[in-house]
Amino acid sequence: MHRMRFRLYRLLKDCSAMENNVKGIVLICDQNGMVEKIERDDFAVPLNPPFLFTRILEKSSIPKGLSFLAELRNIGTTFNWELVLNLHEVPEVLFFSGGVINDRTFIVGAENSQETGQLFEELMKITNEQATTIRNMIKDQRSETLAYDEISRLNNELVTMQREMAKKNAELDYLNKEKNRFLGMAAHDLRNPLHGILLQCDYLLQVIQEEKHKDIITSIKEASEFMVGLIEDLLDYSKIEAGEVNLDYAQVDITALVQDIIRINKPLAEQHDIALELQAEQIGHIYTDPGKISQILNNLISNAIKFSKSNTIIKVRLINRGENFTLEVQDQGKGMSLEQQEQLFKPFHKGERGLRGEKTTGLGLTIVKRIIDALGGELRIASQVGEGSTFSVTLPKIPKELQDN
Repeated sequence: MHRMRFRLYRLLKDCSAMENNVKGIVLICDQNGMVEKIERDDFAVPLNPPFLFTRILEKSSIPKGLSFLAELRNIGTTFNWELVLNLHEVPEVLFFSGGVINDRTFIVGAENSQETGQLFEELMKITNEQATTIRNMIKDQRSETLAYDEISRLNNELVTMQREMAKKNAELDYLNKEKNRFLGMAAHDLRNPLHGILLQCDYLLQVIQEEKHKDIITSIKEASEFMVGLIEDLLDYSKIEAGEVNLDYAQVDITALVQDIIRINKPLAEQHDIALELQAEQIGHIYTDPGKISQILNNLISNAIKFSKSNTIIKVRLINRGENFTLEVQDQGKGMSLEQQEQLFKPFHKGERGLRGEKTTGLGLTIVKRIIDALGGELRIASQVGEGSTFSVTLPKIPKELQDN
């Protein structure tokens, strides 16, 4: 091994005598980068050894040149460093490679990385013993260069794709805001006429005596009520999508609030011979948005009624969980498969009709989920086909933003 290093040292010393078309420079330095001898000089270096290698570099390349020397010391070889020479009035860019043999650093520079490789190839022509070693070094260097070029190409493509993606995301964000604005405008414009239709339907049902005419008016009223519900959902959804989930916190007797919500929903449940039962643990007063709690629980109870058979029970539970509380609605309805559960919170998803033909807007549970998220809570579903469903909403007794204050 020492003999090989010695002979390679001799090869590099003879580099100045090579006759080729490559314009290059070969320097012998100590381990600190002090140039001790110039073996080949096709660039007319205006300095006499000893001098620091970095003295031939342009000022902006000195940090990179120091890194080049550090890698030579640490690894023993390095290739294809692009450095700027400052030897004459016009700076020149060279590609430098180097190796360490017997505590001496040999630096080879040429106008491009291929010419640096050619200098090493000239060395290979002198002897075959070191040819394999140097050839492998050059092969590795070229492989690294190709890999670097490929990585650079892929990186450029990635940057271009990221720019395009950012542009498309900005366009989608604008279109989404325009969609929400349109939904809000359309819903506002439709709501007042529909309320007028409902009032007229109530009046006609009072004054019309013939049953067949009453049936027609009732159908109109039911369709109008569904439209009003859809419009209210659209207004809520457009506000939520625009980031306008306004929360109005207040001290609330949660048990009394849940009792009121059940009282409001009981007449609808009794129409279908469905019982509504409350099982409440002692909780007392909490801080929350009573309007949003009502919206959540009304939606869950009305859905439970839609999908429950007659002569069944819907149980509403209020559970104390320390710093949190849970609202739970359990029905004895038809239940859901896992595939159906995965579709529940997708906006505008066409859900199944209720057991008595009730329509769904496809937005109710989506809105409920967004409200629960805004309140810092969690919604869970447990359901099996034919065995009913249980919706559990866990919320903090005091919202995090109020805890922080």
